[in-house]
Amino acid sequence: RQFRKIIMMLVDLVLLSLCFIPLGVKGEVDLGDGLSFVTTFMPQECKYQAETGDIIHYHYVGRLGHNGQVFGQSFDYNSPYIVALGHGRIIAGMDRGLMGTCLWERRKITIPPHLGYGERGVGKLIAPNSTLVF
Repeated sequence: RQFRKIIMMLVDLVLLSLCFIPLGVKGEVDLGDGLSFVTTFMPQECKYQAETGDIIHYHYVGRLGHNGQVFGQSFDYNSPYIVALGHGRIIAGMDRGLMGTCLWERRKITIPPHLGYGERGVGKLIAPNSTLVF
């Protein structure tokens, strides 16, 4: 009986680990207008893709494109960022770059200045006309 429990636990662990094999990871996807992303992790199954109006929760690490310096990350707040997609509540490049994501998918999104903070920048954190990488 104990042996059977151990076997069932191992089967569960194997099945669980199979769910996180990075299948279907592709090269860079050009979304036009200088916006692009690379899927760095894709779950084995994707039943639903994020679309306009969906409320999504995601973690991010924002870096400057020219030197990789981190300017912000959701982990500093111990909570994912929560937003309704497609309503302009986040920078345009992030709004577009998150469209179509699957649950647990990971993307590296490169956002050109005009879809980020543009000519205004953000104080001393983000210089004007900076490319952003999330």
